[in-house]
Amino acid sequence: MSYFPIQELSVPLEVGPAEFRKRLAAGLVPSRWQAPFRDKLVGRAAEDGIRIRRARTLVSNDLAPEFSGQVTRDGRFLRGVFRVRPWVRAALVVSLLALAAALAVLAVTNLGPGSAIPAGLAVVAVAGGFGALVARLGWMFGRSDIDRITAVLRAAARRT
Repeated sequence: MSYFPIQELSVPLEVGPAEFRKRLAAGLVPSRWQAPFRDKLVGRAAEDGIRIRRARTLVSNDLAPEFSGQVTRDGRFLRGVFRVRPWVRAALVVSLLALAAALAVLAVTNLGPGSAIPAGLAVVAVAGGFGALVARLGWMFGRSDIDRITAVLRAAARRT
């Protein structure tokens, strides 16, 4: 089990890479602040790569997965992965380090029951443990985002 969930995706292209990118780019907005009251896909479809995430209208799920991929050299497939966003990975690493540090300090200290240090370290340990669950919760609640992005990628790749 990985703390950083990853799901691979491979989509066969029935159209040329340029046409695929053109179709895909037509349905994307470059920033979540464009058309703020619409459920939309945010990202870019360029020759050097494709990045897409879903921005919802009234509910923000910044922990949801993001697609990153590119067209293969022969132009026959789009290959990529869904991953949690980089800032979520960084927050997870920091929270796990805080958890480990708090548990290490609690293990080596022998302070009396009236001391505030164990209580403070316990709070840090709980926060670190919650941070370890954040990526999994975001992934779980972001399953519909993966399905929607996959459907859009497959539609753009199909010959009409």
